[in-house]
Amino acid sequence: MNYIIESERLILRNFELTDATAYYQMTRDKDIQQYVSYACEETYEETVATIRDYYSVGDFKYDFYIAIEEKETHTLVGAIIATALVLSPLSLDVCILTDKSKRRKGYMYEALCAFKD
Repeated sequence: MNYIIESERLILRNFELTDATAYYQMTRDKDIQQYVSYACEETYEETVATIRDYYSVGDFKYDFYIAIEEKETHTLVGAIIATALVLSPLSLDVCILTDKSKRRKGYMYEALCAFKD
């Protein structure tokens, strides 16, 4: 499924290979690695492969991977990654990642409100 959701400052969309560098840099943050280590590949090459083979595919029945882009600068400010739990496909494990430089600016609240609507 292709996602394109817009809010005042953000575009929520499918991942693209061009997001690999920004996503890899964002996931080097120790706070992100501590809480959502499963969304942090070890190397840049693994990040490219994950985006190419999973995040950008967009045809998963229960899982979704959404890049959050700032409209004004066209930079990646975060991501919403949700995967169905093995025991119950009706339950999702959701992680919300925010680039360290973009925290405490209301981006995730805005993204989640846009996604919910």
